Amino acid sequence: MAPPLASRAVAVRQIELRGVRVHNLKSLDLDIPLNQFVVVTGVSGSGKTSLAFDTVLAEGQRRYIESFSVSARRHLERIERPDADRIAHVPVAIPVRGDRRRGGRTDPRTSLAMLADVLDGLSLLYTRKGQIICPGCGREIRAKAPADLVAAVETLGEGTRCQLGFVPPDVVPPETAAGWLARGFSRAIWEGVTHDLSVSTAWPESAEKRLIVDRFIAGKSSAARIVESAETAFREGEGRCWLFVEARESPSGESQIIDGRHWEMLVFSRRLECDACQRTFLPLEPRLFNPLSTGACLNCRGTGQLVGEDGSESVTCSACSGSRLRDEARAVRVGDHFLPDLLCMTADQILSFLIRLNDADPQGHHQSAERIRGDLMQRLTVIASLGLNYLTLGRAADSLSCGEVCRATLAAVLGARVTGALVVIDEPSAGLTPEEIPCVVQALRQLQSLRNSVLVVDHAIALVEASDHVIELGPGAGPTGGSIVYQGPPLPLATSAATGSRETRPPKQAATELQIAASGRERQKSRKAKSNALCLRNIEHHTLRQIDIEFPLGQLCVVTGRSGCGKTSLVVQVLYPAICRRLGQSCDVFPQGTCDLTGGDNLIDVALVDQSPLTKSSRSNPASWLNVFDEIRQTFASTKDAKQRGFTGQQFSFNSAQGGRCRSCLGTGLLKLDMQFLPDVTMNCPECGGTRYRPEILEVQYRGRSIADVLAMSVAEAAVFFRSQPRIQSRIQFLQQIGLDYLVLGQPSDSLSGGEAQRLKLASRLLVPHRGASLILCDEPTLGLHARDVERLLVCFRELLASGHSVIVADTSPELIASADAVLDLGRFGSKG
Repeated sequence: MAPPLASRAVAVRQIELRGVRVHNLKSLDLDIPLNQFVVVTGVSGSGKTSLAFDTVLAEGQRRYIESFSVSARRHLERIERPDADRIAHVPVAIPVRGDRRRGGRTDPRTSLAMLADVLDGLSLLYTRKGQIICPGCGREIRAKAPADLVAAVETLGEGTRCQLGFVPPDVVPPETAAGWLARGFSRAIWEGVTHDLSVSTAWPESAEKRLIVDRFIAGKSSAARIVESAETAFREGEGRCWLFVEARESPSGESQIIDGRHWEMLVFSRRLECDACQRTFLPLEPRLFNPLSTGACLNCRGTGQLVGEDGSESVTCSACSGSRLRDEARAVRVGDHFLPDLLCMTADQILSFLIRLNDADPQGHHQSAERIRGDLMQRLTVIASLGLNYLTLGRAADSLSCGEVCRATLAAVLGARVTGALVVIDEPSAGLTPEEIPCVVQALRQLQSLRNSVLVVDHAIALVEASDHVIELGPGAGPTGGSIVYQGPPLPLATSAATGSRETRPPKQAATELQIAASGRERQKSRKAKSNALCLRNIEHHTLRQIDIEFPLGQLCVVTGRSGCGKTSLVVQVLYPAICRRLGQSCDVFPQGTCDLTGGDNLIDVALVDQSPLTKSSRSNPASWLNVFDEIRQTFASTKDAKQRGFTGQQFSFNSAQGGRCRSCLGTGLLKLDMQFLPDVTMNCPECGGTRYRPEILEVQYRGRSIADVLAMSVAEAAVFFRSQPRIQSRIQFLQQIGLDYLVLGQPSDSLSGGEAQRLKLASRLLVPHRGASLILCDEPTLGLHARDVERLLVCFRELLASGHSVIVADTSPELIASADAVLDLGRFGSKG
């Protein structure tokens, strides 16, 4: 007899994967422990992302979406089922990753407060406890109610005569005296005289008219009567009413003479408006404080920046002063701070503000406001504990490094107190020095303590050693990867010599940061030629404040330092735009810092090489990226068979409608079947069998192979096959030297890992005919790379240096720092050497 359902649920301790064939995974059979801290490691391209994100995460998200109703699923993006024989016991999955590496630019309106899920809490706090302060006169703007009118009357001296009324709204067709009389209003004031509508039928169109709802004497009329009359006045006056108070002495406020007497006029409005400045404000709601919604500045549309007149630089928006928020949002105050003030603070500073706010108002205006404050304090504490306390909450997300983005997203998950989920995290140690990793380990353990399963893709030794379970994929990359090299606790991994992993080998140089920096300086001094250098003076950007830096050219220079010291700001957002401006090149980096640039007069080009995807199109491939596909097509077009058929190089392209691509799949090799309410199914095109070409094109062969056969070759196979074609072979052989011999020539570029994409970009730079010295800038090039991948990356850098170029890298990799010619170590607020 089957065990009870409860006991079976308790028995489930692991995710079961059978026959996984996603990308290069070779029919993996694998069990991943639940409720543990698991690390997936391996060389770049070995299948780590394919396993953690494209298989486990995708299945967890797909199952969650499948639990929705059919009508709800229609509005959600469908997630395809991963290619596997069986996947079981996958909880609801949450991704945490630094998406800047994999998916292009971050929305410039997004800030750290949004990534860490703090802005929503601040928006709620300002909605509940906010006071609107008119920027013009400094008065508090508050919507009035009948109770406010009663309170105003109670402050008057007993016996004071009052008149309550409203200005009739403009209506089409216009109301007449008889019409208002029929609705119960018998008196109106215009031109300083009170008119009895039952006697006078005149209703002048040009004069300002005020209808009287009630007349009473302070101290002798009940509050209920005043409230009822005020409700009528508010309703008929479209949210506005007035109270005329007889002035026995000289009136202090706005007054009018009515029937020969002075009356002081008090205006009450249910609208949020300032009568003194004639300005209207929006009602307080969370959307008002979000630059992605109603709260966006009307001038810069929530970016905080404007493009300069020359089109090349961005300047701070003059309307919102870079806060991204519209006027109405910037006019709301809680305690002694407006929201833009808070967003210029760090997490610790905002925590201090919230504590002071509670001390000033221990009971709280609302019970819900107190819950919001408590949730905010919890989230801010997590942000500080993850080592992000050097960042202001309003810092633009696209100015953050991948590691900072990843940790900010991790803070959002921790702050939400998620339980019972599978959290899949990509490179949480990115951009961190070894001394900073323990804070991340502590956060991951805290996440696990909430009964979550933590699955991490990373290479950091400290992170691997702190885990409960390690899965290493390999042994190589691409076709030579996709297998399980090791699985088990981290201790055997550290002593095993069979894996060949980074964790099994001692680091090349066991040195502290200062020792590494010193050795870099010694190597720099030992060079005889230091004739040319880039000098940056008066640098101003984020944590870089009025510092001067010099970069030696013709060398491998590594900018390093603790997270948040300004490595990316210096290389990507200051140096790169400055060189682009000098060379007259377009620059898509946003925003830019400022500096004075001298030196480097021999540079003719600058390139920023990162790990972002080569392209989002599946039609691009390594062969086309290296400009070798044109040569291959011309080789096939020069065959005797192709000439007889009248084929040119165009017929061997699967991208052109005039070429020889399959008419069914249009050269993609795949067809997507719409399964109605089920996920789409992708299959090889039945007409071309996934080759992308029509049959007559495939009949043309070169050395016994069709164009589809060539595109299915690895780089190593193609180097041998095209040994008689030096123009093709020379380009392909270089990929072998930098460790990309396993890549398939026709492999879609969007399937390459970040490290593979970066090395391919560097290769394309090397294969360009040498015209002069170029400056190559790289931001965190070792992100996601195994130690062996770092060695291959260094080969690329040395080839660039040998060609006369200069390389400047922002990174914290000990292997890269130990191999640098010059090291610039930045402190938290500038250079340390």
